[in-house]
Amino acid sequence: MALLVPLTTLTKVVLTAQPLSPM
Repeated sequence: MALLVPLTTLTKVVLTAQPLSPM
């Protein structure tokens, strides 16, 4: 589960960097 934290953070960064992405 340790990877879940950085993974969520990375996803959030990607969403912020790419608001046009559907995911």
